Amino acid sequence: MADTIKSFIYLDEYKLASLSSQLFEGMTEYVLKSAVDTHTENTTQKGSVMKGSMMGDAITEGNASAEKKYLHDFAYTMFEDELFDRQKIHEITADDSLDSLSSKRIVKITGKAIFDDYQAIIDTLNNFNSIGEALAYCSMISEGQDMKTLLNLSPQSNDRNAKSKAKIAQKVIHQKWNDMLESVGLRLEEEKIKSLETLLRFSFRGQMAFRIIQPESGVVALANLNKAYLRDPMEILIPRFSRKTERELSLIGIITQCGQDQAASVSSITDSEKMKFSVQNVISQLGDMEETFTGRLSNELVIEPIAIYHEI
Repeated sequence: MADTIKSFIYLDEYKLASLSSQLFEGMTEYVLKSAVDTHTENTTQKGSVMKGSMMGDAITEGNASAEKKYLHDFAYTMFEDELFDRQKIHEITADDSLDSLSSKRIVKITGKAIFDDYQAIIDTLNNFNSIGEALAYCSMISEGQDMKTLLNLSPQSNDRNAKSKAKIAQKVIHQKWNDMLESVGLRLEEEKIKSLETLLRFSFRGQMAFRIIQPESGVVALANLNKAYLRDPMEILIPRFSRKTERELSLIGIITQCGQDQAASVSSITDSEKMKFSVQNVISQLGDMEETFTGRLSNELVIEPIAIYHEI
């Protein structure tokens, strides 16, 4: 593990501190103190003393936020190494299935990944027709005339019949234009857009999800991310890695859903419990509805993420 260098995309610093304090027997300062000691050794390391001195100076002069991240990266490396040493982390391989993983707690899965930014999907959906029309304007020309000019052409004649015919012709042009956009998937009915937006807002509430696929076994790990722990905004990550990554990434976290067992609802009530039961019934119905949209697929397990990185 020590031979690899980790470039972090996501690191939940709170979970790292909480789990480390328990892993290292409550010594909450142990990891960060070790990191500080390691930095101090830079100036006395063997080899190029100048390089070590420059690194030490750079760390000292760095801002507090950058230095804190630097220490957390080091702390995480120690944390993960300790988990492997104690055999408390399971690395998902081609031999694994959801059944074999149901008894595991902390896992590491490596593979190509997909970023699902649901708020970005909703924003795109709200502007879907405008974006589609803009794409069409930029790529289509009819009989040597700019399509946008043709669509916005106003009748020039003062004759009422001529104006009426021109307006009818204009409507026909617009209808054909809209039909063409729909046929190539660049236009949706406004009511359909509103319905889709309502479903997405209810189902995902602006969540950001990360899916990673173990290539041989086909097991998919799904993790909902806290944007505060991303090292870079999604606007930077998506162009950098693509929504469907070419590079393999690693996800480490705690399994929260894997088997089929779920909490059971109350089956019988007394008169005095009716109000409480009614509330619980609403919650149960809401849970069933959410399961329709966001429920785990048959090849998925849900993970509470600690870190995401790629190894170099």
